[in-house]
Amino acid sequence: MLLAPAIALADGSPLAATGKPPAAVVADLSNLKTLSFWAYPQAAAAAHENPSATARVVGHLRFLTSDGEAQVYMALRSYTAADSTWVSVPVPGRPNGVVGWVPASALGDMHVTHDYLRISRTAFRATLYRAGHPIWSAPIGVGRPGLPTPAGHFYITEKLRAIGGPFYGPYALATSAYAPTRCLSLTVTHPCRSRNRDHIMSDLSSICS
Repeated sequence: MLLAPAIALADGSPLAATGKPPAAVVADLSNLKTLSFWAYPQAAAAAHENPSATARVVGHLRFLTSDGEAQVYMALRSYTAADSTWVSVPVPGRPNGVVGWVPASALGDMHVTHDYLRISRTAFRATLYRAGHPIWSAPIGVGRPGLPTPAGHFYITEKLRAIGGPFYGPYALATSAYAPTRCLSLTVTHPCRSRNRDHIMSDLSSICS
């Protein structure tokens, strides 16, 4: 498993000069703009509020999305103490913004991306950045006032064939964001589908392969 470099002991030994075990090491894995790590789950592990098996459970890893596609998780930070390593991941669901810690062994090999998609709800525009540089931009639509597109940091989880007709384009990019309330309609008329997750609708096949 690939983890970002962390601070090691000055003498490089597993024990400090006092003979005590080294303190826990925390490393940032993703900055969500120019460097982001992600992985598929290896187990339906519980996600805890803190990096401890006794901490409160805030969610669970899932193998599949509501559409039956492989679920992915963004790796935000790692925490290593003794021979135990935990990884902080967003837990998609309602309410948005839940983050939990899972054992590193519950995640598969880490993958890396340098892409960042910014959605401006005020300018009605999506801009794709690669390594910090804009490489694509297009106008977009957002949710109506009763079902607004949520603000926050989310990630694309899958690419779907659009079901809302030619107006929305051939693909839907499903994200980890959830609408604040459940949608009752099965028709794609706003950024919310039957499983109540936000989607970005456009012809993005050239950048989603």
